[in-house]
Amino acid sequence: MNEYAKELGEVLKTFDVQKLRHFILEHWDMYRHLTAPELINDDSWLKGCMAKMILARIDMPDDLREKAKEVLDELGWDYEIY
Repeated sequence: MNEYAKELGEVLKTFDVQKLRHFILEHWDMYRHLTAPELINDDSWLKGCMAKMILARIDMPDDLREKAKEVLDELGWDYEIY
């Protein structure tokens, strides 16, 4: 696993929106084309993105995957990764 994926995985395991926001800003060159800058200030959007990323990875623990599903249910988002 490359360093970027490993670092992202560690951030996702915390399920901390502030840490994800910091991670995105540290790697802005990769993210600036994927999202509008104002969205990184929306905690609900970031939490939903974290949940989807957790479900997309095979290295996440089952309890975190369940928490991710709960968050997506609360937000009214589906579990699909597009």
